[in-house]
Amino acid sequence: FPIVVVPMALLTLGVSYFLGFLGVFVRDVAYSMAMVMRIVFYLSPVFYPISIVPDRVRPWLWLHPIARIVEDSRQ
Repeated sequence: FPIVVVPMALLTLGVSYFLGFLGVFVRDVAYSMAMVMRIVFYLSPVFYPISIVPDRVRPWLWLHPIARIVEDSRQ
């Protein structure tokens, strides 16, 4: 499990630093990220396994950066 959590923590840290840097110059980042994070959360396979997704949609779901981490932590 730590092998799965460490890349997720690094990804989260990198995205947080980038958004923090961007938020200094563009004040609307905080407001728009609330909406974007809801969309990203519901598109990630947290509530459902990838095996129930139709075959034609599954390759697009694997492009989501959290999908691999969630599926690996389930195993």
